[in-house]
Amino acid sequence: MPMTSSQIDTLREIVNIGFGRMAGVLNNMLKAEIQLKVPIIKEITAARIADYMTFSNDEDLSSVKLDFSGKIAGKTLLLFPGIGAQKIVSALTGEKVGTRDLLAMQGGALAEVGSIVINGIMTSLGGTLNGRMRYSLPSYSKRNLDDIIETDFGTPSESLILAQAFLWVEQLDIKVEVTLMFLISPLDVFYDSLNKYLKKVMV
Repeated sequence: MPMTSSQIDTLREIVNIGFGRMAGVLNNMLKAEIQLKVPIIKEITAARIADYMTFSNDEDLSSVKLDFSGKIAGKTLLLFPGIGAQKIVSALTGEKVGTRDLLAMQGGALAEVGSIVINGIMTSLGGTLNGRMRYSLPSYSKRNLDDIIETDFGTPSESLILAQAFLWVEQLDIKVEVTLMFLISPLDVFYDSLNKYLKKVMV
């Protein structure tokens, strides 16, 4: 069953918390105004992930992944496209895009930024679902989209929730599409928990 508009709005609010924290931290670090477009939320199958991406399947993506378990289980992936990832790290570290020193720092810097986003979202999600959740440590990797789909999303028919936000820093010429993917099981339990939360807040 597709997500209802109320479920999408609730999940958008949760995702906004994580992206908002990222924008706040980057704003403090970069001393520049961070603009953030409200995330787009969709439920899709793994086979259709590439249809919603603005980058090519063979482009190197920087990904931060966190596994979780509890009332629901699954994984969360945060994707930064190649040049956008380098621009963020360059602004944070002062190293020039494309240099060996910047590439050496990229994993640690993006893992830290990714952790801020994912931890904010998962903490809010756990509170919304009213259930204790256990998390792995976020891990960083650099892969293309085909590798990510094959490694992390099992069968092509598997359902997942996709959240896309656009972040830009006009002063530093940074414009990045940040993609967040939730693979949640069982999905019907997740939707049922969202419905219970909505009933409670609407009373």
